[in-house]
Amino acid sequence: MLVGGSSRTHREPQTMHNHNQHADLSINNDPIDSYLSQDRKNLSSRMIQEVASSVIIESLSAEWWTSKLPQTVINDLLENLIPLVVLACEKVMNEADERHLIETTTPDRLFNPLNRLASYLMRNNPKYIHYSSLSPYHYSMKSLLDTKKVQVLKVYGEEETLLRTLIKQRQHARYDQQNAISKEEERRKNLLKTLFFDWNVPERGWIQTKLINNMLEQLYELSKRSELKLDMPLFQSHRMHLGTFTENILTGLNNQSAEKFDSIINVYRHCAQTYANIVQEHELNLLLKRLFNHLDDRKSGYLLRQSVMRLLQTFYNALNDNDKQYVNQPNQWPVVKQKVAIEEMPIEYSPELERVQQEKPTNEPVTNEQDMSSPPEDDANEEQEQVNDGPKKYTIELKPISVYEPNYRFTKELTPIYNLEHFETGDHDKSILFDEQLIDKAQFSALLISFFGLKKNDMVISASIDYFRSKYRETIEEKHEKELLVQQRITDKQQRSQSDLLFEKMNTTCTGVIKFEQLTNILKQYKEGAALETIELALQSYQDQTQLSSTQFFDLLINVHLALNDAMGGGEKFDDLLKYVDSQLSPLNSSDRTRIHTRQQWLKRIRNIPFRTLDNLYKEVMDIIQKDSDTFGNLPPKHLSIYIALLDDDRNQLRYVATTKDQTDLLLNKTLQHGEGVSFQILETGKWAYFNQTKNHTLIKFFNPLAQKQSGSFVIIPLKRLQQTYAYGLLGIDTIQDKKEKAFVQHDVQFYEGIASALADIFTFVDFDKNMMKILQRFTYWIKQRCSNVLAVDYYTYEPASMNNPAERLLKHVVKYSNGNLTTFDAPKTINSREQVFKYQLEHAAVTCQSVIASFLGQTHMIQAIRGRDNFCFALVDTIIDEKEELPSSEKQDLISMYTCISKSVDELEQELIHDTIKRVLNYEQNSDRKRLTYLFDRTWYTDICDTIKQLSSEKIQEFIDDKTKWNDETKQILSLISRIVKQKELNPTEYIEELLPAIIEFDPTAEEHVQNNLWAHVEPLIQTIDRSIWQQPSSDVIKIFYDWLNLAYELTTFSKAQ
Repeated sequence: MLVGGSSRTHREPQTMHNHNQHADLSINNDPIDSYLSQDRKNLSSRMIQEVASSVIIESLSAEWWTSKLPQTVINDLLENLIPLVVLACEKVMNEADERHLIETTTPDRLFNPLNRLASYLMRNNPKYIHYSSLSPYHYSMKSLLDTKKVQVLKVYGEEETLLRTLIKQRQHARYDQQNAISKEEERRKNLLKTLFFDWNVPERGWIQTKLINNMLEQLYELSKRSELKLDMPLFQSHRMHLGTFTENILTGLNNQSAEKFDSIINVYRHCAQTYANIVQEHELNLLLKRLFNHLDDRKSGYLLRQSVMRLLQTFYNALNDNDKQYVNQPNQWPVVKQKVAIEEMPIEYSPELERVQQEKPTNEPVTNEQDMSSPPEDDANEEQEQVNDGPKKYTIELKPISVYEPNYRFTKELTPIYNLEHFETGDHDKSILFDEQLIDKAQFSALLISFFGLKKNDMVISASIDYFRSKYRETIEEKHEKELLVQQRITDKQQRSQSDLLFEKMNTTCTGVIKFEQLTNILKQYKEGAALETIELALQSYQDQTQLSSTQFFDLLINVHLALNDAMGGGEKFDDLLKYVDSQLSPLNSSDRTRIHTRQQWLKRIRNIPFRTLDNLYKEVMDIIQKDSDTFGNLPPKHLSIYIALLDDDRNQLRYVATTKDQTDLLLNKTLQHGEGVSFQILETGKWAYFNQTKNHTLIKFFNPLAQKQSGSFVIIPLKRLQQTYAYGLLGIDTIQDKKEKAFVQHDVQFYEGIASALADIFTFVDFDKNMMKILQRFTYWIKQRCSNVLAVDYYTYEPASMNNPAERLLKHVVKYSNGNLTTFDAPKTINSREQVFKYQLEHAAVTCQSVIASFLGQTHMIQAIRGRDNFCFALVDTIIDEKEELPSSEKQDLISMYTCISKSVDELEQELIHDTIKRVLNYEQNSDRKRLTYLFDRTWYTDICDTIKQLSSEKIQEFIDDKTKWNDETKQILSLISRIVKQKELNPTEYIEELLPAIIEFDPTAEEHVQNNLWAHVEPLIQTIDRSIWQQPSSDVIKIFYDWLNLAYELTTFSKAQ
């Protein structure tokens, strides 16, 4: 820029940051320079060029002046650089001319023009050589610049005042902007300082970096579903103090706008609150475990579950209506798996409880010694008063927590801690067995935490703890019963372990089963045949068996042991029976023992492969089969072609899903239709087949016609479990490429049969998981229809890490339902609360097998723990209802009903897949197993509603019928449609009890004669337009049951029509 005739250019850069925008302002002392660099830039350029063109001192200078470059650049070039460069070029050209190099292309090694030019410029640097201004070029440029400045000042001189005003305005704007940035930065720092202490750390404390990284991961997950975007790397340090925390987070969020910054901080605050809740629940957990240790006076490790449930129910009933809002009902979800009958303790006057409820000075804590210190005669007097006055109902009045003993009181005032490493953590990867009779320490704590609900009122919790301390008593008989149950559990575990070892020793074929006849022959000789009659009587229930699995083997030995113990008046030891069976086994030579042990280890390795990684499973199976052939086969080694084929859903074709490399092009993904080859005969009989010679065999289907003329061996084995009547597919092995006949011996085929059995076990899990997805699809469909306040549903599996140790499990996020879409993750993410702190509630619910309502990350989660037939938790269904504490009453009732139906559907699915027991209730289930399982959830819910209707008392139905004031048009439409669909006529309400209800219970909406009923067309409009406020009316439970029945019947009918 031109500055008052001076040849120098001055700049004053200033950079300001406002959120994600950066402004650069250049302020100079010369107003003309400022003006030219701002609004009048284009105009000044044109005018200067016009002046330059009219006053040409030198044509070369004028040409440079008219170059299309910014004025500041032109000024610097003309005044400082170009005169020197032109002179240097002239010097180089003159020297080149003297050397006669202008007109020639021949280089001169003694002359380098670039070196000459650089040398001259360095020697004549104007910064150090002041006489450079004597150059004629420099003089011409300076004259031109001076002329232009004078003329430009004449053009713009009248606007100098305006320019100065503009400069001041811009200076003020820059100052205000800088001030706003400073205030915003200070506000952000204060927010982050507050957030730091929200993490429940002590003064001058620190936060474990793992927690901050967990927080960032939660925000990354949230950003996938929202407009929040975050690009902040995870931190590597072990801990963060206040300064480090503030600096790191502030730097990471520096480019976020104020609105987005506040949104992100709000998420962080939810994370901190969730962490505080986890700390609080951990402290409550320690308190409840301390209570458990006090109640378990004999240190057995267990309490009686029914006694605990009765006390919970009594305590709940004794609370007044206002205090009941702080707890969940003990006989309902989530405290229990589903609605079950609890034998309630009668609510009557209790001297012990009366002593607990007496007012005490606030500085005198309640203790058990005080509870039990009253003399016997006082008890007698109080009992006499009870006899005279009759039963006296009592209530529990909540008192300040200070009246309770310090070690048994609960307070929401948290003790600051650093991080979760200070927690007392157990084996979070070990699931706890659910027992209907016993409850251990972790389950006791989880049960009471579920009972206390979301609000966790400190006075209610402290009162309940004191109530348990004073009321929980076990009689001598109950203690003896508990000891027997605990001892029986330990004994069962030991006996099962010993039985499995003996079974493995007897399983010399590696097929996974042993012959029933072999075992019975040994048992009949027990005690030299003296117990033959008793043993034969115990074996009668197994006469239909030819083979025994490890579970059947254990059950048989237990039955024989119990029968012998009863017959001989006790004293029989299970170990003696096992030792006798072991002693009667034929000894093995070293080579056989090595082969059997190696193969059993290979089978365990196959069973340890997760069922979700089938490609790894197939590869491992083929590698093991080939390795077995190389290790234990006859020499020379033979090349095996191996393939696995699975049945499609319609069971009419086999698809080859895995092959060895030599068969990939020929077989992989090819199909074999029903009736082709011998494969479907093997599937129907369920027995393997071995062909010593394949050449020209008429039963074998050859995909390669040339192979039909080649000799080889072929073994084909169905993939089925012992208890199953059907197979999942086939395992095939041949030596056709090697042209080897009679290539397999008996123990080879038996080992392949063991591999097929292991594969069938894994495919059972695959089949179960696939059908669980169908149940979840229908569950989420009904969530969308019935529970509009549900934000999302997550499904987690609690899968065994290996089949050999089902107690060790991993929690994996498998399915997510949100915004009407169901997403199944191909690679489920493993949940570990040690690494993902905010998933603590999920893992705790899975480990203890306890459903719970929890709040974390600002959302309320209704978590259902699903138990399997082994009484371990195998899955969680997490229903998220956003920031509301609970669903509306009707939606909550529907959700709990659906949770119950999931559990019942799972029980039925396990019975079918594990025990091969198929239950068909409705007509549509006779046609297709695949379609039947698709709507298993709906059918379960429908039959559950029918059972509910069956249990309705006549008095309740009559009360509903008589209360006509509560009937409206929608109620009448529902009952009218049900009457005409079920009874083909309009019934009078007085006929409902005798005619309508029995017909509803027996009604099959999928029967062909009912599916074609045109009245179903009127059901859908009624369902879609129903006013759900009618559920809030008195007697609404009855009409809602009828509405649910009609809705489910309509869905099943619609499905049957679509078949």
